Amino acid sequence: MVSNVQYGNFKQLKLGRPKSLQNMAFLLVGLLLILVVIGAAAFVGRELLTGTPGSTAAPKTVWQNITAGITDGTVPKQTALEAFAYLYRVDIPGVTVPKGIEGDDGPTSGSGAMRWVQANWAELTPDQQAVINRYLVPGPNDITQNFIPYIGAIACGGVC
Repeated sequence: MVSNVQYGNFKQLKLGRPKSLQNMAFLLVGLLLILVVIGAAAFVGRELLTGTPGSTAAPKTVWQNITAGITDGTVPKQTALEAFAYLYRVDIPGVTVPKGIEGDDGPTSGSGAMRWVQANWAELTPDQQAVINRYLVPGPNDITQNFIPYIGAIACGGVC
């Protein structure tokens, strides 16, 4: 059994060619936009999936974030309080220690932070002063020692 198929005129058949140069331009722009969107999605998706930030800047330490507020050698009240709270591991009302990675770049004692808060003492609230006073004033069970220099060492220049 043979089917009766009619074939059209192949000369009149258009095989999907763009009708004009304008259509070709729209096609190229659309393709380019699709590629840009895919590239942006891949970049953002990588950051969201891996938790790795897109920038390559090294993360700052807590101490770097605290001391970023120091300008011209002047330590603002907030920076002094943040440093004190961080170094003494104490909660101070109205103070939040900045986030950052733990590093070994901070001071090994809190004496500098103590001087900073004392320099800003008049600006501190009574609640903030009360917290800091716990580290300034000896407690009832603390042993205090007065230092009296040896007079003979002073007289001979310390090489006796």
